[in-house]
Amino acid sequence: MRLIFAGTPQVAVPSLRALLDSDHEVVAVVTRPDARVGRGRRLEPSPVKVVAEEAGLADRVRGVQGDAQDMLFRDGFADLVVSRGSIFFWPDPDAGIRESYRILKPGGVAFVGGGFSRLMDPDTLDELVAWAREKRAANPDGFTHMDSAGILERADGWGIEHIRIIDDGEFEWWVEMRK
Repeated sequence: MRLIFAGTPQVAVPSLRALLDSDHEVVAVVTRPDARVGRGRRLEPSPVKVVAEEAGLADRVRGVQGDAQDMLFRDGFADLVVSRGSIFFWPDPDAGIRESYRILKPGGVAFVGGGFSRLMDPDTLDELVAWAREKRAANPDGFTHMDSAGILERADGWGIEHIRIIDDGEFEWWVEMRK
Protein backbone atom coordinates (compact mmCIF):
# COMPACT_ATOMS: atom_id res chain seq x y z
CA MET A 1 0.00 0.00 0.00
CA ARG A 2 1.24 3.50 -0.81
CA LEU A 3 0.93 5.79 2.21
CA ILE A 4 1.22 9.43 3.09
CA PHE A 5 2.34 9.84 6.69
CA ALA A 6 1.28 13.00 8.50
CA GLY A 7 2.79 13.76 11.87
CA THR A 8 5.10 16.08 13.73
CA PRO A 9 6.05 15.31 17.35
CA GLN A 10 8.37 12.72 18.85
CA VAL A 11 5.36 10.62 19.85
CA ALA A 12 4.64 10.05 16.12
CA VAL A 13 8.15 8.73 15.38
CA PRO A 14 7.56 5.07 16.43
CA SER A 15 4.58 4.84 14.09
CA LEU A 16 6.57 6.29 11.18
CA ARG A 17 9.48 3.93 11.87
CA ALA A 18 7.10 0.94 11.95
CA LEU A 19 5.69 1.94 8.55
CA LEU A 20 9.16 2.49 7.11
CA ASP A 21 10.13 -1.02 8.27
CA SER A 22 6.98 -2.58 6.79
CA ASP A 23 6.15 -3.73 3.25
CA HIS A 24 4.19 -0.52 2.65
CA GLU A 25 5.61 2.37 0.64
CA VAL A 26 5.70 5.76 2.34
CA VAL A 27 5.32 8.03 -0.69
CA ALA A 28 5.26 11.31 1.24
CA VAL A 29 5.61 12.72 4.71
CA VAL A 30 3.64 15.77 5.79
CA THR A 31 4.77 17.60 8.90
CA ARG A 32 4.85 21.11 10.27
CA PRO A 33 7.25 23.56 8.65
CA ASP A 34 10.63 23.95 10.35
CA ALA A 35 10.17 26.10 13.46
CA ARG A 36 12.35 28.87 14.80
CA VAL A 37 13.66 27.97 18.26
CA GLY A 38 16.08 29.30 20.84
CA ARG A 39 17.58 32.74 21.25
CA GLY A 40 19.29 32.53 17.89
CA ARG A 41 15.91 31.69 16.33
CA ARG A 42 17.50 28.86 14.35
CA LEU A 43 15.26 26.71 12.18
CA GLU A 44 14.66 23.27 13.65
CA PRO A 45 12.93 20.41 11.84
CA SER A 46 10.22 18.32 13.47
CA PRO A 47 11.18 14.90 14.88
CA VAL A 48 9.17 13.26 12.08
CA LYS A 49 11.07 15.21 9.42
CA VAL A 50 14.41 14.14 10.92
CA VAL A 51 13.45 10.44 10.79
CA ALA A 52 12.00 10.73 7.26
CA GLU A 53 15.18 12.37 6.00
CA GLU A 54 17.35 9.73 7.72
CA ALA A 55 15.28 7.11 5.85
CA GLY A 56 16.14 8.74 2.51
CA LEU A 57 12.82 10.51 2.03
CA ALA A 58 14.20 14.08 2.05
CA ASP A 59 12.71 14.76 -1.40
CA ARG A 60 9.30 13.52 -0.18
CA VAL A 61 9.00 15.57 3.03
CA ARG A 62 6.80 18.63 2.91
CA GLY A 63 6.27 21.12 5.68
CA VAL A 64 2.63 22.09 5.55
CA GLN A 65 0.59 24.33 7.78
CA GLY A 66 -2.63 22.38 7.45
CA ASP A 67 -6.07 22.13 8.93
CA ALA A 68 -7.61 18.77 9.81
CA GLN A 69 -11.04 20.33 9.40
CA ASP A 70 -10.31 21.40 5.79
CA MET A 71 -7.78 19.06 4.19
CA LEU A 72 -6.20 19.85 0.85
CA PHE A 73 -7.05 16.43 -0.59
CA ARG A 74 -9.90 15.77 -3.04
CA ASP A 75 -12.89 13.59 -2.14
CA GLY A 76 -12.09 9.88 -2.29
CA PHE A 77 -8.31 10.45 -2.33
CA ALA A 78 -6.98 8.01 0.27
CA ASP A 79 -7.08 4.28 0.88
CA LEU A 80 -5.95 4.79 4.46
CA VAL A 81 -6.05 7.77 6.81
CA VAL A 82 -4.31 7.58 10.16
CA SER A 83 -4.27 10.62 12.40
CA ARG A 84 -2.61 9.84 15.69
CA GLY A 85 -2.70 12.27 18.56
CA SER A 86 -3.54 15.46 16.71
CA ILE A 87 -7.29 15.21 17.40
CA PHE A 88 -6.66 16.45 20.93
CA PHE A 89 -5.57 19.79 19.49
CA TRP A 90 -8.29 20.28 16.86
CA PRO A 91 -10.68 23.17 17.59
CA ASP A 92 -13.55 21.02 16.22
CA PRO A 93 -12.77 17.28 16.47
CA ASP A 94 -16.12 16.33 14.91
CA ALA A 95 -15.29 18.34 11.77
CA GLY A 96 -11.88 16.68 11.53
CA ILE A 97 -13.44 13.22 11.79
CA ARG A 98 -15.94 14.06 9.04
CA GLU A 99 -13.12 15.46 6.88
CA SER A 100 -11.06 12.27 7.34
CA TYR A 101 -14.05 10.30 6.10
CA ARG A 102 -14.58 12.65 3.13
CA ILE A 103 -11.13 11.97 1.70
CA LEU A 104 -11.48 8.16 1.93
CA LYS A 105 -11.91 6.13 -1.23
CA PRO A 106 -14.70 3.55 -1.29
CA GLY A 107 -13.25 0.54 0.52
CA GLY A 108 -10.90 2.82 2.48
CA VAL A 109 -10.42 2.91 6.22
CA ALA A 110 -9.53 5.72 8.61
CA PHE A 111 -8.21 5.61 12.15
CA VAL A 112 -8.45 8.92 14.01
CA GLY A 113 -7.56 9.12 17.65
CA GLY A 114 -4.56 8.83 19.74
CA GLY A 115 -2.82 7.99 22.86
CA PHE A 116 0.65 6.72 23.37
CA SER A 117 2.24 4.07 21.22
CA ARG A 118 3.01 0.65 22.61
CA LEU A 119 6.15 0.85 20.44
CA MET A 120 7.46 3.70 22.58
CA ASP A 121 10.25 3.34 25.09
CA PRO A 122 8.56 2.29 28.40
CA ASP A 123 10.18 5.11 30.42
CA THR A 124 9.01 7.72 27.93
CA LEU A 125 5.55 6.16 27.92
CA ASP A 126 5.37 6.36 31.73
CA GLU A 127 6.39 10.03 31.61
CA LEU A 128 3.73 10.86 29.00
CA VAL A 129 0.97 9.05 30.88
CA ALA A 130 1.91 10.91 34.09
CA TRP A 131 1.91 14.20 32.17
CA ALA A 132 -1.53 13.45 30.66
CA ARG A 133 -2.97 12.56 34.08
CA GLU A 134 -1.69 15.87 35.49
CA LYS A 135 -3.20 17.82 32.59
CA ARG A 136 -6.53 16.04 32.95
CA ALA A 137 -6.59 16.66 36.72
CA ALA A 138 -5.74 20.33 36.26
CA ASN A 139 -8.39 20.86 33.57
CA PRO A 140 -11.00 18.07 33.65
CA ASP A 141 -13.38 20.09 31.47
CA GLY A 142 -10.74 20.23 28.74
CA PHE A 143 -11.20 16.51 28.15
CA THR A 144 -15.00 16.39 27.92
CA HIS A 145 -15.18 17.04 24.16
CA MET A 146 -13.01 13.97 23.64
CA ASP A 147 -15.57 11.56 25.10
CA SER A 148 -15.53 8.70 22.61
CA ALA A 149 -19.14 7.65 23.35
CA GLY A 150 -20.24 11.20 22.57
CA ILE A 151 -18.57 10.99 19.19
CA LEU A 152 -20.63 7.94 18.26
CA GLU A 153 -23.84 9.64 19.37
CA ARG A 154 -23.09 12.72 17.27
CA ALA A 155 -21.95 10.59 14.30
CA ASP A 156 -25.52 9.41 13.65
CA GLY A 157 -26.14 12.46 11.46
CA TRP A 158 -22.81 12.44 9.60
CA GLY A 159 -23.61 9.84 6.95
CA ILE A 160 -20.83 7.49 8.07
CA GLU A 161 -22.26 3.98 7.88
CA HIS A 162 -19.37 2.05 9.42
CA ILE A 163 -17.94 3.80 12.46
CA ARG A 164 -16.81 2.41 15.78
CA ILE A 165 -14.65 3.28 18.76
CA ILE A 166 -11.64 1.14 19.60
CA ASP A 167 -10.90 1.70 23.29
CA ASP A 168 -7.31 0.80 23.98
CA GLY A 169 -6.78 2.00 27.52
CA GLU A 170 -6.90 5.07 29.70
CA PHE A 171 -5.32 7.44 27.19
CA GLU A 172 -5.71 5.60 23.91
CA TRP A 173 -8.79 5.31 21.76
CA TRP A 174 -9.47 5.42 18.06
CA VAL A 175 -12.40 6.23 15.83
CA GLU A 176 -12.40 3.67 13.01
CA MET A 177 -14.34 4.51 9.85
CA ARG A 178 -14.80 2.39 6.75
CA LYS A 179 -16.24 3.62 3.47
